[in-house]
Amino acid sequence: MSKDVEVTPNYTPSAEKVVRYLYHADKYGLEALQKSAFETAARFQSDDLEKVELFWELPPVTTTSIFVRRLKLLENARKTTMTSLKERENECSLYHRDSCLGDRLCSKCLMNFGKRVARDIQELK
Repeated sequence: MSKDVEVTPNYTPSAEKVVRYLYHADKYGLEALQKSAFETAARFQSDDLEKVELFWELPPVTTTSIFVRRLKLLENARKTTMTSLKERENECSLYHRDSCLGDRLCSKCLMNFGKRVARDIQELK
C-alpha cells in the first residue's frame, strides 16, 4: 500500500486515494503507510486536499503537519530558486553584459532560467 501512494514519473495517485490511505494509516497505526501517504499529501495543492471529504476527518495534528511540510517544501524551492537566480545573474553580467535587460538577465538566460524554475515546480508535484 505504501508504494501505491508514492509519486513516480509515470504515476500520481489521486488526492482522494492518498487521504483515504492516510486516514486508515492513522486509524490503524500503519507507520510506513502513514509516512508515504504523508509525504505525498504534502505535495498536493491545498485545494485538492481540502476537496476530499475524508481530509476533514483526519486528526488536526495530521492536517497541520501536512501543511507545515508543504510550507517547508515551498520555502526550500524558493530558496533554491533565489540562489540559482543570483548565480545566473552574476554569470550573465560577466558574459552577456551588453545584452542584459536592466541589471538582471539577458533574454536567453531569462528563458533558460524560466525553464529550470518550471521543471523545479513540476518536481514538487
